Amino acid sequence: MANRVSAELKYSVDNGKSIDYYFYEPDADTVLNPPGTDGQVMEIEDAWPKADSFSVDREGFVLKPFDGGFRDFDNEDAIKSTFYDQVVAYVKQNTGARRVVVFDHTIRRRLPPDLNKQTTVKRPAVMLVHSDYTPKSGQQRVRDILPDEADGLLKGRVAFYNVWKSIGDPIEELPLAMCDA
Repeated sequence: MANRVSAELKYSVDNGKSIDYYFYEPDADTVLNPPGTDGQVMEIEDAWPKADSFSVDREGFVLKPFDGGFRDFDNEDAIKSTFYDQVVAYVKQNTGARRVVVFDHTIRRRLPPDLNKQTTVKRPAVMLVHSDYTPKSGQQRVRDILPDEADGLLKGRVAFYNVWKSIGDPIEELPLAMCDA
């Protein structure tokens, strides 16, 4: 079939043990479950031809074009002063959110001369199947980012949206795969 590939994806075994320790230290008595130990060959297809059919409420993601014209991804100040505003406008337009807070970003690329080495300036790509937040870590992230408002915000609806944008086309390395929630 066109626009499909098979690849081994690294899943985590559901053995009842906690894997909620990616960003936060687990409680001392937590028995850990090493992530990514269950490799499964999966068929992956290009989702762009059916991008209009996805819904955050149904699949847990959407796929939409995003090009605000920003290209200065080597300039941290420009990213924060210009690109963040584009992301805020994009998320509001596509979700109906009243308030959007951008709290970090990661630029991922290979580093010459060893193109097998990822950048270590910020978080490298996680090469296993995962969700960035759990109910526990999501609440903790709100407390970390907006400590004075967290209690009030957590009484209502809070959502985390990862916005992924290619910094070059076509994407030739570290592709992102999404899975239906």
